[in-house]
Amino acid sequence: MIEIVELNHRARVVATAIHHLQIVAYRQEAALIGATDFPPLRVTIDDLLASNETFCGALLDGQLCGVIGFEEEGTSTQISSLVIAPDMQRRGTGIALVRHVLGRCKGKDVRVTTAALNVPAIALYRCIGFVESGRMLVSENIELITLERARGM
Repeated sequence: MIEIVELNHRARVVATAIHHLQIVAYRQEAALIGATDFPPLRVTIDDLLASNETFCGALLDGQLCGVIGFEEEGTSTQISSLVIAPDMQRRGTGIALVRHVLGRCKGKDVRVTTAALNVPAIALYRCIGFVESGRMLVSENIELITLERARGM
């Protein structure tokens, strides 16, 4: 059974574990969308240590298998990252993490931005009520899509 816990990303050992999972997952995403220069791969352990985000992790038998990062501001929440270990994908880990954030942020609009070519991520968000609210071309080969779930949903 997966357990969702808040992570103390200010502890170097925890930030290192988050970073390791991000690197593995973001390399996979970069390959999926055909990106050779993928900004999430530039995040360092020191960036994580200094981050104002809240991080929650999915633990399976004590092992970190997924992480979600988010920031709350006023009546909105921005999911800034969602990474799942490749061998744990399509097992409900991502949905469990997103639902955890939705539960913590009741009464707030929740937004997330991902690559338009990241079909698995978009499908995950859509299946739990997120709808497209915008698109933006950030380079000649990367288009981002923003999805939003209105408060009270």
